Amino acid sequence: MAETRQVAAPPNPSLLALARAGDTHAIEQLLLPHEPTLRAVCRGMLGRREDAEDAVQETFLRALRGLESFRGEASLKTWLVKIAVHVCSARQRTSPHELPLDDSNPPTAPSPERTVVRQALLSEALATLSAPRRVALLLKAEGWTLEEIGQAQGWSVARVKVELFRARTALEKWAQKKADEEAKI
Repeated sequence: MAETRQVAAPPNPSLLALARAGDTHAIEQLLLPHEPTLRAVCRGMLGRREDAEDAVQETFLRALRGLESFRGEASLKTWLVKIAVHVCSARQRTSPHELPLDDSNPPTAPSPERTVVRQALLSEALATLSAPRRVALLLKAEGWTLEEIGQAQGWSVARVKVELFRARTALEKWAQKKADEEAKI
């Protein structure tokens, strides 16, 4: 099935120039639309909401410091995600920990217990994947094209396909193992 999603357009050159000159409004217009994606990537890599929020803020700071070096060869979103992946990887190296349960409990959730169990299982399953595979899988779930994922990860499209296949295979094996354990009980 062909990808129908549009690849992100490069940022408006005049907006980029204003942001590089320090215009706060231009910076907000340029960066803030990407915050949900960055939050999802950081949350997927780090697990805890607080850690993810800190990583997103650090990503924005690094992006602001490096805005002059943005060449526009990839989309701004891809560039920001690449920064976020580096930030999260550095945080994992300095304080590695398992992906914890989500500590939020949305009021619209039908059953808090069921939500907690689902989140725990999802965290446990994702924790079995390497960080790069987890990011690739999360970006695909966010609707990114194979090309965009490749740019963000520094991979060819062929490698993206292989990594996504391996991630899905690992999750299937994990799910089967879980089901077998449940059947023994």
